[in-house]
Amino acid sequence: MTLALTAIVCVALGVLHGDWAGSLLFALALAVGIAPELLPVIVTVNLAHGALAMSRRHVLVKRLAAIEDLGNADILCTDKTGTLTMGRQRVTGAIDAAGRSDAAPLAWARLCLATGSDGGATNPIDQAILDAAPPDDRPAPIAPAAPPSDGVEQLATVAFDFRRRRMSVVVRPAGTEARWLIVKGAVAEVLAVCRDVALPDAAATRVLDAGTAVELRTRHADLERAGHQVIAVARRAVPPQPDYGADDERDLTLLGFVLIGDAPKATAPEAVAALGRLGVRVVVLTGDTAAVADHVCRQIGLVVRDIVPGETVDALDDAQLARRAESADVYARVTPAQKLRVIDALRAGGHTVAYMGDGVNDAPALRAADVGISFDTATEVAREAASVILLERDLGVVANGIREGRRTFVNTRTYLLATISSNFGNMLTVAGAALLLPFIPLLPVQVLLLNLVSDLPMLAIATDRVADEDLARPTRWDVDHIAGAMYFFGVISSMADYATFALLLWIVRADMVLFRTGWFIESLLTELVIIFLLRRYGPSWRSRPSRALVAAALLTLGLTWLLFRSALLPALGLTVPPARLVVAIVVLVGGYAVLTEAGKVAFRRLRSYDAGR
Repeated sequence: MTLALTAIVCVALGVLHGDWAGSLLFALALAVGIAPELLPVIVTVNLAHGALAMSRRHVLVKRLAAIEDLGNADILCTDKTGTLTMGRQRVTGAIDAAGRSDAAPLAWARLCLATGSDGGATNPIDQAILDAAPPDDRPAPIAPAAPPSDGVEQLATVAFDFRRRRMSVVVRPAGTEARWLIVKGAVAEVLAVCRDVALPDAAATRVLDAGTAVELRTRHADLERAGHQVIAVARRAVPPQPDYGADDERDLTLLGFVLIGDAPKATAPEAVAALGRLGVRVVVLTGDTAAVADHVCRQIGLVVRDIVPGETVDALDDAQLARRAESADVYARVTPAQKLRVIDALRAGGHTVAYMGDGVNDAPALRAADVGISFDTATEVAREAASVILLERDLGVVANGIREGRRTFVNTRTYLLATISSNFGNMLTVAGAALLLPFIPLLPVQVLLLNLVSDLPMLAIATDRVADEDLARPTRWDVDHIAGAMYFFGVISSMADYATFALLLWIVRADMVLFRTGWFIESLLTELVIIFLLRRYGPSWRSRPSRALVAAALLTLGLTWLLFRSALLPALGLTVPPARLVVAIVVLVGGYAVLTEAGKVAFRRLRSYDAGR
């Protein structure tokens, strides 16, 4: 539209006045004046201001554009541990297969840990087991094994993986040649490789038949519904051999279960509610079972409509998963690859997805999401993949970051709407004036000066307050909306310009210099007014602008007043206007403000009608 009307103005002026060089120069100046050339500067200032505001709320932004991505997010995918819960998993008990309290499963589990070079555990569950106080009574051995507390030598480790969902170690009790394979992991996966179950005195076993398996699974489900994460522990004697692998995890004897607890964060309910008020749906992606995840979600007030197990994620194709993702709030027992599929499915549904992760396996999901969020305590790989780093592991911090992101987005949108609407109105006016007036309505230098002066207050738009209604839902760039606002409010601006033309030509009977002066003043005032009017679509008086924005507008008026008192005025082709003309223009601009305020109501209804249609 800019290119078309600029070309029309150039040709019209050239044909009517014969000054093709002057017409081309004016058309180029007009094109510069119409284009929102300060947009890169305004965007950068807004994003930088938003990044500083976020840092004060313990959110560090590695990539400035991620601020708007975070503000536009309507789905937040997060793990359970450490975000919804305290992240301090601890052993809450140990029981045998019959459900009675028994220290033996914990003692054997303490021998089956994944530890780093510093002796610390490499995952939260193993750390909880490592931190648990050693039991007072030694576990009774299954003959001929010596009690593990007498000391053991670890001979081999078969690491945990998400397919097996268990790990194992091979140990040799001190002073013996016996070797024991100890396995711990998810209940279903450990039971699948067990042959029998240790009796309460641990001196004998019974076959793990179908009835016993049903009894164990029922007990497991009851424990999970009570919020316990249940770790099964099993073992068997193995012969000496060069190496050991996952194939050796068979024919085991189930010793019992270790119970792990992780209390919900006290701040989680309010954080979840705050995200809900922001229109952000929280989706939990966890390696825990559905029952444990559902228990935690109910404790913090997170409504769960549908729980999708990881096995179901694999069974669905991409289209089916995208449809299921619209209602699923929890994905249980998911692998990193399944997390990635869920994020892709949500994005395919048109959602803007934020993903929180801190592990090495989270890196692909962090990169795939619209905005990846990690923590300052996360692994280096996760921090590198993320674009936002939290200094506190709390959903409330994410909610604060989303608010700042939306505030930044809205202020940037305000600049664009105000500038492009006003400039488009001026363009329409000039296009008509070029055909009606015997002279160019504004000189090229006046067009550029007007554009420069009117953009000065926009530098303070980053500090502006944003109405709560604009923070209550995710927003994103909508070209149709921006174009509609440009046409609608641009026409209103052009109507004010033509009213000024009538004032100058028919009432004041201004000459060419006074005409240009009057229109320059009116254009400047309307461009200042539109900033305050399009800050929100509701009534403007219900949301006070920031002091910095008001000060910048007053500074612009002050500089303009000084300009009209300076010796530069004749060189710019302007003159000092009569006081009564200035008063008349101010009254006219007041009418323009009233018309624009009423127009916002009409535009809002029109957009609602179009959206509904």
